[in-house]
Parts: sequence; structure tokens; C-alpha cells
Amino acid sequence: MGSGWNGLDMGERVAGRRALWIVLPLGIAFVLALEQAVAVPVGVDGPVAISGEDPLSDECQAEAGDASGTEFGASVVALASRPQRLVAAWQQDWSKRAGSDVGEALAFTSVTDPTGVEKAGEQRGGGRGVVVALSSNGGRTWQQVAVRGLSECDGTLDPYTKEILDARLAVGPDDRVYLVSAGNQQRTLYVTSSLNGHVWEPVSAVAQGDFGWASRPLVAADPGQPGRAWVAWDHLAATSVDSGRTWSAKAVYEPEEFPGLEPLALAPLPSGPLLAFFISIAGHPVSTNPCLVASVCYPVRMGLPPPSVFVGARDIYVANSTDNGTTWGALLEVGSVPVNFPYDPEHRDEISYDMPSVAVSPLGGVYVAWSAIRPDDPHSPPTSIMVSRSTDGAEWSEPATVHEAGHGTFPWSVFGPTIAVAADGTVAVSYFDFRADVEGDEPLTTHVWLSTSTDEGATWSERSPPLAGPFDILRAPRWQSWVALGNDFGLTSMDDGFGAVFPMPSQPGGHGATDEFFVKAAR
Repeated sequence: MGSGWNGLDMGERVAGRRALWIVLPLGIAFVLALEQAVAVPVGVDGPVAISGEDPLSDECQAEAGDASGTEFGASVVALASRPQRLVAAWQQDWSKRAGSDVGEALAFTSVTDPTGVEKAGEQRGGGRGVVVALSSNGGRTWQQVAVRGLSECDGTLDPYTKEILDARLAVGPDDRVYLVSAGNQQRTLYVTSSLNGHVWEPVSAVAQGDFGWASRPLVAADPGQPGRAWVAWDHLAATSVDSGRTWSAKAVYEPEEFPGLEPLALAPLPSGPLLAFFISIAGHPVSTNPCLVASVCYPVRMGLPPPSVFVGARDIYVANSTDNGTTWGALLEVGSVPVNFPYDPEHRDEISYDMPSVAVSPLGGVYVAWSAIRPDDPHSPPTSIMVSRSTDGAEWSEPATVHEAGHGTFPWSVFGPTIAVAADGTVAVSYFDFRADVEGDEPLTTHVWLSTSTDEGATWSERSPPLAGPFDILRAPRWQSWVALGNDFGLTSMDDGFGAVFPMPSQPGGHGATDEFFVKAAR
């Protein structure tokens, strides 16, 4: 493990097989902006729809077909000097048909083939563009901005960028907002920035040539140095000291030594190193206990066929840089988290693909939140939201339970954790669950909840009422067998609470299959 690195006890660590993903070169593009007003007063009884009429071009909507008006994932930040000013972003016109025609290795471990299967020509799904929404009054009114030039649909000259993946934001101490996204065919990594989120500067090329798999790009801003920011993708990280106009890329680790990893988070500690977290793409079995073999245990416990994905663990690694990303220390394994595919036992489908969430405290330290599945223990809840804290990324606290599914609820019913930390150290985690669902009815009734901690994540209190719901999550679009809401959602600290942004199936009078919603919870 290396001197001083005691490990993050997120679950049982067992050596296993990892998958290698395809890598393709990067390119460049440029950005324009198109604005549309969306003004809806914030209500105290529920979330506010912040996505309006599709702001992309008519040609884009016609090409997208049933993808028009479908939003996917979310990211949100509050400006440093004015926490009531919010910037949110998401993938627009997301479609399961959108995707690369390049063969790719899908690193999902199945019950029938626990080694993983390489499937050529698999469609990944992607968005036709990125939309940004701005609020200057704490979420009471919003204005949409379509970030243009990111894909073939909205005018890029890059022939390889049919669609885009991801839309992540970060904000610096000078209120400069950074946006990173990637072309679906992995040939372009887009980074742009804006003061206050209104006028976005031309996209800068982080790197050119064969610089790795650009899926799941990350972005972070230095909390103490205006103009300095970082992006990460594949095994690489790049630094900018001029507000994102130019970038200098470095390898964080050698991919031959650690194949099959993807970036998880960039975490610049306020008075410490810059941390880069990575996670193994494929899960490996956490035990040889035959109860983990779905055909043995799941029909006994649920009376249903097993899910198609094998329950296992994904390893988490971290590297640190003490010189702002110029050089990196060794990549070290600090723990593992269960592979979590939330499962609808009534309709026999996986619901989503969970990822851990990472947040830095302004007072120092870093938190990781994840969903834990314990299907081999009939005496424990089937899922829990867990959190662990570290002051330096090396030594980690014992995991604390944020929320656990009760024995009377459907199995695997808590998922999608998103974590944020306020200026006073209050920690918040949002998550989805099915506790209110009624067995035998057609909808899968879902709520979004928020829990907070005021003692550095040691104990937690769930807020009531929930942030959102009830809604039928099965009304959202599907990608393969999954409900396509996203893998990452938005949660940020405001001066008097937390602001959350996430997609849900559209309400009556909404736009398309899904809409993005904002809700504010007092601290």
C-alpha cells in the first residue's frame, strides 16, 4: 500500500480481473451560445423545472427524433462570491440510439459470463449538445443557454463528434465557471470557461493525438488561486493557469500498470495536495460465498429471476500532487465499493448504474459517498448509502451509514448518492429510493431525499419532506435495460442551504420525456 496509506475500508478487497477500454485521439472545437428564458417561481412544496423548450436547432431536434427534449445527468455550482447565483449543466437530447459505431469492450460482469464480454458496434447513448441554465436569485428564476459547437448536431467541424458525453462544472474563487465534456466517439475533449456563466469562451484543446479514452472527463478549480484549473480523463490530468485557455497535460499513472480504470474525481484540498481519484471499470466478485451467485440466492430471497449483472466490487485508487498537477505521486489502492445496479424486483430490470460521489470540505478533508449492497446477508438491509472521510486521501474513517433501506422495502432501493459540503462544514447527501412503492401496482414510485451531518459525517439526519417525488421512474427513457436519468447528479452548497439539480420524468405540461429540476433545502 505504501508508507502512510492505510486504506479506505469501503468493502472487501479481492484481486480480480479488470477490463481494457479502447483509446482514441482528441481534437478541438469552438463554442457559441443561444439563450432562452425560463422563469418559474420556486415553490415550497416541490422542485422547479429549469429546462424549457429545447434550445437546440430545429435540424437537431428533427435528427434526434424521440430524443428531443430528453435531458440526462446534471451538474450544478454556486459562485464563490455570490452563492445565490447558480450555474447548472446537463446533456441535452439524450438518445439511446446516439452512439459510436466503433467496437468497444463493455466492462460489465454478468452472471452468465463473469469475465465480461466484448461487443462490437454497441451503441453507448449520448446527447446532441450541452445546455447550461443560470439563476441569479437562488433558483427562483432560470435562463437557459445552449452551449453550441460541441457536436455534429449543433455545428462542430469535428467529423468524429456525433454526440457528446457528460457535462461537468467547476467554479473558481474569481467566479469563473469551467465546463468539460467529451465527444461520444472519444476523439474530442472540450473545455471552456465563463465569468458568471453567461458568455462562454472558445473551447480550448486540452491535448491532441492519441491521448486516451475521453469518457467521463472531470474538471476542478483551485479554491485559492484564480485562473488555475484541472481536467482529468483516462490516465491523464491537465493544468491551466490562464482560466482554461491553454492546458499542460501529464500522465497521472502508467495505464499498462493499472489497466481498466476511469477517473472518479479531482479533489483540490484547501490546504493540502491535489487528489485524483480513479475507479476500476469492471467489478470483480467480493467473495467466493455461493450466495453471491445470483441463481443460488436471489430467487430464494426475492422470489424472482436474478439481475443480469453480477454483484461485485470496484476498486478505488488515488494519487496526489503537491505541485498543482506538475508531478504525481504513486497511484495507490485505498479501498473498494460494491458494484451497484439498483434493481426493480417487480419489473425485473436494473434501474441505473451507480457511481461513488466525492466532495471536498472548505474546512479541509474529502468525503466519498457510495451505495452498498449486501445481498449475501439476509439480516441486513439490502442497500445503504455510506460515507467515509479523509483529511489527506490516505487514512479514512470507518464508513458511516447515511440511510439504509428498511427490511419492508423492495431490495436494492437506495441509489444515486451525490455529496456536497457547506462552508460551515455541514455535509449533505442526496439519493433516490423506492420506499413508498406499492407492491403489485404498475408504477415504480420514487422519491429524492436529502440527509445532512454536522459532525464530519459521523451521524446523519434525513430531511423530511423529500426533495422530490413521488414520480414513476419507469416513465424515463431506457438505454439497454436501464432507466436513463444519468450516473451523476448535481448538489451544491448555497449561503443558506443546498441546491440540488437532477432529471425526472416530465410532469404534465413538461418538455419531452424528462426535464431537469432544481430544489433548495435549508441547512
